[in-house]
Amino acid sequence: IGELLKMRSIFTIRLSEGIQGARVPLGPSFYPSPKKMLALGYGLYYECLRAMEVMFWGTRGGLCPVQAAALTRQKVMSAIKGAQGLRFDSDADVATFVDTVLPFSVSKSYGFQTACVQILGTPLAYLFCDAGSGLASFSQQYVPHKGVGSRFHFFLSHVHWDHIHGFLSFLPLYVAGNQIIIHTHHVEAPQAFRMLFSTPCHPVSLEALRADIRFDIMPEGLPTQLEGLSVRSIAQDHPGGSYGYRFETMGRTLVYSTDAEHREDAAFPGYPFVDFFDRADILIFDAQYSFAESLLSKANWGHSNNITAVELAFRAQVKHLVLFHNDSAATDEALDQHLFNTRLYADIYRGEGPVSAHTPIEAISLAYDSLLLKV
Repeated sequence: IGELLKMRSIFTIRLSEGIQGARVPLGPSFYPSPKKMLALGYGLYYECLRAMEVMFWGTRGGLCPVQAAALTRQKVMSAIKGAQGLRFDSDADVATFVDTVLPFSVSKSYGFQTACVQILGTPLAYLFCDAGSGLASFSQQYVPHKGVGSRFHFFLSHVHWDHIHGFLSFLPLYVAGNQIIIHTHHVEAPQAFRMLFSTPCHPVSLEALRADIRFDIMPEGLPTQLEGLSVRSIAQDHPGGSYGYRFETMGRTLVYSTDAEHREDAAFPGYPFVDFFDRADILIFDAQYSFAESLLSKANWGHSNNITAVELAFRAQVKHLVLFHNDSAATDEALDQHLFNTRLYADIYRGEGPVSAHTPIEAISLAYDSLLLKV
């Protein structure tokens, strides 16, 4: 507990002081006392030793995700066709058929929520990357600790609506005693949040929320220590700018890199993202488009593709590549095909690519809402 309570110098902008406010350190009152820590009942020792995990609450990009009755009807039709000629004697037989025979795009769904990823394994706080609509799904399952406020850290890639509008449904904002720290490189973040929580679009202003909300405007290129994690960031090519994050703890590494476009220079030696992704256990990578789309119809839109994802992951010797920021217009069948094409290209690149490509990627996944991975 003593180690976990060591103070770090987080400098924030107090909400009441606005964008030009004085930068002040978070005092001891912003951290739980030993008594409060014990009251959390987490099984602190176990939590400190367990491996880092990542939960995907939202995985789509954009503000218009596909969710239509016609898609549900098509799934039902496909399931019935797949069951023709089969006999089911129990619900267990049906469940086995659904879980083992039907493709993922029929039996399940990649989901419809926008970007929100939680990093598990920080026993004294909740930690998220971005706060899209997937944050509402977390909020619905969140159980507050009786008599003890919780601390939430958010690392924002940028402040476009699809990455912050989940705060509108984030119930902990409305509870006194909770502490919300928003880490960002964008000095306009406080202004963006005030716009989000403003009339006539929202009935409650940001200042009226009961939680203690602070903005940590981080300088570029300066690594930090937070909740037992080492965190560093990298500037990315996206309209208005965005940032990727690298989290390291106990020999494990997670990289979150979304809303980033990689151009022709990505193939050159010394490309900085190869070093930033280096030997990551999990790389969450914006692969919204196909290679053809990223070169032609979607060039300069600020997103990348599955082919570039594979090549950079191989060069950086990443263990598990997770395709992320799924196109809001893509059906589950289209996303299944996107994943298939990516794995197929990885097999080709492994056999025909440069020497470094022979260091295999152990797994390639396509993120979906409620996916839980061990780092």
